[in-house]
Amino acid sequence: MVKKILYNARIIDPSSELDCYGSIIIENEKIISVEKNINYEINDNNIESYNCEKNVLSPGIIDIGVSIGEPGYEHKENIVSASKSAAAGGITTIISMPDTKPVIDDVTLVDFIIRRAKNLGIVKVIPMAGLSKNLDGNKMSEIGLLKNSGAIAFSDGYKSISNTNLMKNLILYCSDFDALICHFNDDNHLSDGGVMNEGEIATRLGLKGIPPVSESIILERDIQLLSALKVGKYHASCITTKEAIESIRRAKNKLLNISAATSPCHFLLNESEVINYRTFAKIKPPLRSEQDRIEVIKGIKDNTIDVISSFHRPETEENKRLPFSLANFGASGLETLLSSTLNLYHSKEVSLMQLMHKLTTGPADLLNLNQGRLTPGSPADIILFDPEKPWIVKSDKFYSKSKNSPFNNLPMQGKVLMTIVSGKIVYPFSE
Repeated sequence: MVKKILYNARIIDPSSELDCYGSIIIENEKIISVEKNINYEINDNNIESYNCEKNVLSPGIIDIGVSIGEPGYEHKENIVSASKSAAAGGITTIISMPDTKPVIDDVTLVDFIIRRAKNLGIVKVIPMAGLSKNLDGNKMSEIGLLKNSGAIAFSDGYKSISNTNLMKNLILYCSDFDALICHFNDDNHLSDGGVMNEGEIATRLGLKGIPPVSESIILERDIQLLSALKVGKYHASCITTKEAIESIRRAKNKLLNISAATSPCHFLLNESEVINYRTFAKIKPPLRSEQDRIEVIKGIKDNTIDVISSFHRPETEENKRLPFSLANFGASGLETLLSSTLNLYHSKEVSLMQLMHKLTTGPADLLNLNQGRLTPGSPADIILFDPEKPWIVKSDKFYSKSKNSPFNNLPMQGKVLMTIVSGKIVYPFSE
């Protein structure tokens, strides 16, 4: 592979808290040098050089919990469309959900996802496998075999393990293999049939609500198990409520091995988005109250929340343009993940370094990946973006098959200019 130099860039590396102007040199899929305060172009025919024009170079984004559709739901999304959408959004590694058909609970399916993405050569796709067989919460998956075959973590997608004894055994068994549990916190007995956040707006609209306690009650149960068992690596996959954030904060103060994520939808939008029965704002967990939204931002600022993820859940237009109670949950989020997250930077609520840590180094460290950093010897998974560039979200222009974005037609600030995966420029796409 030809050596590349990216010069005249603002380099932001959250792993070392480096923020300076300089150059990065890439060779053979790796970063070989980070040159601080050196911004000259090397005149060498054997080197491809790129003037970054003082835009930001950072590690590529690692997005945990992406529904990729394949196999089984290719009409909603497939690995090709998800990979292109991710590359356009500055995401160099997708951690995929096991909610396919058949579900990812078998070593052959783990291998299929890994090989399929590798053959495409766009972005990296690493699958999570099911915590339970068929994601039905009844019987434990073959954790050891699945991890050895390449599953990076274990999740039941947008379902919780309601059986407390099974969750106890999962924590114990996963700890034997140093396997990460990514758990969606939702008491299905409380949330069953709910379509939006429980509260005044749901009552006014005549819609059944999902109470905030349905999130915190499952989370608190799992925290108690972690505390009692004194083992386990646990990631609360999408935290959206004040009570859940307080639970995570207390658990971290007790030094439990717990982390948490949230999504831009939950720190930028609130339940008022559905006042006109807007189904593109019907997501799971639901958009919460304004107080919850503010608490999520506080959780990001004080590092109670470690990771920001898109929770990309593609849906067909036919499944979204239905009466609100009948429409499917889900939002397309890959191409807006970076730009929407930068809202907190532009509003001066959270620093750029801290936000990039939650998109890059944070998820890499959580998953024990050697990515998410700009250091010699690290994989050359890099993005170049202009944090100031304004644009309007037009979901019909998404590379994703699904156009169901709650941010459609909203102004954003911050745009990906180039995405590099293993030293190869994968975005902009070559014609």
